[in-house]
Amino acid sequence: MDKSFENTVVGCRQVLLQGRYLLDRLTDTQYASAPQTYLQSSIGQHFRHIFDLWFALINPVVASKQKDAQIIVDYDRRRRGAEVESKRSVAMDETSQILAALENIKKDMDPHLPLVVLSEVGLDQSLIVRAESTLARELVFVSSHATHHFALIGQVAALQGVEVAKDFGVAPATRSYLRETAE
Repeated sequence: MDKSFENTVVGCRQVLLQGRYLLDRLTDTQYASAPQTYLQSSIGQHFRHIFDLWFALINPVVASKQKDAQIIVDYDRRRRGAEVESKRSVAMDETSQILAALENIKKDMDPHLPLVVLSEVGLDQSLIVRAESTLARELVFVSSHATHHFALIGQVAALQGVEVAKDFGVAPATRSYLRETAE
């Protein structure tokens, strides 16, 4: 296997496991609520959003094994109001599903597998772009996107009195920098 792709999957797993670690430490109430004074989204709503992007990528890639069709990744297909927003157990299950899919992708898929990504970019009108990408690139994107939301989740958790790891939601490059400067 391509070492770069192996590293990509390892990094994705680390991010997902960081999220699972926090999920293990939250109550269902903490997971489903947001301090209204400061934030609009609960931890559960952030996790749903994170998972929606993971599934938008993983589902068509896994399905592509059955047919030779262009693989379309539509990041705007979302499940707003889904059960995962209010039930930590569903978030744990979805984390496990994504981790299992990553293992299969690592074994069976080409990191250079071509994908067509759809994403809405307009703010005052509907503007959808189609961009060519690869499986490896999109795995990096969804992992980075999750890390960004983990930083927001960390803030929601802190406002609820939940202690999170000091490096929760810190980007990999920032963590490397901090390790280097600490030496």
